[in-house]
Amino acid sequence: MKADDLMIGDYLHDEFGNTCVVRYLADVITIENLDGANAGEMILGTEFEGITLTAHILFINGFKIDGYAVLNIDSETHLEYYFPEHRLRKVWRGIDERDNHAEKTEISFQCHCFYVHELQHALKMCGVKKEVVL
Repeated sequence: MKADDLMIGDYLHDEFGNTCVVRYLADVITIENLDGANAGEMILGTEFEGITLTAHILFINGFKIDGYAVLNIDSETHLEYYFPEHRLRKVWRGIDERDNHAEKTEISFQCHCFYVHELQHALKMCGVKKEVVL
């Protein structure tokens, strides 16, 4: 994966396998270890190793695991994560007042998430203000 795909706050592994977080983006990306120590810099275009998204990571971040993972956003909206295809989607289920109060299900967002930083991006795109915990 390319460093160009990162945002501030994204988690990744450095060249030594340590878990790091992106702290600054410019021509050079500054990363630091989770303990706050400076882990170095990456030049845009360089390769990095993402942290593989697992059921455990989803669970500790509030997803309920039952065949697939679900994170409730509000009473009508939730995120669903399907493990075999690593697919995340935002689902709304409720009463559509424009359609004679019929029950309706809408999928407003869908993407593939293989890595933690991709989940972080997807949460932001879905309007979920949540810090991912490792």
